[in-house]
Amino acid sequence: MLLSEQIKQKINDKYKELKNLKAENKIDEAMVVVDEIDNLKKELAIALVEEEREKELAENASNKTQKDISEKMNNTNPNRVFNKLITGQNVSDEEMKVYNSSSPTGQLGSDNARGGFLLPKEQEEEIYEFRRNLNSLKNLCRIKKVNTRSGTYNVEVADTLKLLPFEELDSITEKNLTFAQKTWTVKDYGILHKISNTLLDDLKNTDVKITDFIGRKFAKAAVRTENEAIATELKKLSPTTIKSHLDIKTALNVTLDPSIASNAKIITNQSSFNYLDRLVDTNGQPLLSDSLTEAGKKTYAGKTIEVFSDTEIASSDNQKLIFYVGDIEEYVTFYERQGLLAGISSDAGFTINATWTRLIERFGVDVVDDKAVVCLEMAAPKA
Repeated sequence: MLLSEQIKQKINDKYKELKNLKAENKIDEAMVVVDEIDNLKKELAIALVEEEREKELAENASNKTQKDISEKMNNTNPNRVFNKLITGQNVSDEEMKVYNSSSPTGQLGSDNARGGFLLPKEQEEEIYEFRRNLNSLKNLCRIKKVNTRSGTYNVEVADTLKLLPFEELDSITEKNLTFAQKTWTVKDYGILHKISNTLLDDLKNTDVKITDFIGRKFAKAAVRTENEAIATELKKLSPTTIKSHLDIKTALNVTLDPSIASNAKIITNQSSFNYLDRLVDTNGQPLLSDSLTEAGKKTYAGKTIEVFSDTEIASSDNQKLIFYVGDIEEYVTFYERQGLLAGISSDAGFTINATWTRLIERFGVDVVDDKAVVCLEMAAPKA
């Protein structure tokens, strides 16, 4: 990891520390962190200049070598190299140097809709992809690495335990600490896709970027699957009907525990965000502000808004606006086992002239603290 990236991570960590100290009213300690952030920003500026200079020197030193390699490559690119590799052809050292490893999925050459359009004619090398939202709910959850299919762990039971008054020489009242067990289970999710070997053979001398396309298709499928599982857990919350955006502040100030509210975010969909984004104060100024810590995002009452598509985050009847307010990391845990496992085989379907690609993900999702998030719904204002 570049030094600049390490410093950026330290700055993000310091901002989180600053937020916690401010919430605890530790002003002196918070000011120390502010100084540390300023120093880190100076270090970041220096590191970026040094890295840019090193990159420039490296590029100048390799210009002649790269020119020689380019002449030898004769228009070869990573996609053509991959197509040769997957069909068992030999590739040169120069070709391997420019090969960008990607993950190969599946088409049939005789059917245009399933891949025939990829066969060489006078065609574009790029595959046009529909641009869609790919925000990940997983990034908002607590992620717990697990090594078995199921298991349990202990959690405290919410209580109102207090110290009780007693007179001298009297016995102190006995109270028990209570705990509960949470059970988690990991499920297997996967997709299997076959590629006609005839199609692969036809592609071996083309520059079609099927490798990158297939890898991104797998990644998108994984995010959609994870989002659906997490959204299912959010839907377990009973919605509270609110009348205006001011009730979101009430949830932050009153409904949620202060320790939860201090790290809360607002998770919503496109339609609901549109309502918030159009709000203005008495001076005609937008109520939403640009986030100081997360580029491209907006905040309401100082809380970051995470926006997902209307299809992923929907209200109980799909007609109302919906806001999940709280700390998702405390609400739900994402149990991850082994991560994404990609594989390719030309032997799996021996009776079919095809190469198979497979993606498997093993994970589970479960609610841990159901008081860490509240679900708010309101009727959409008339235009």
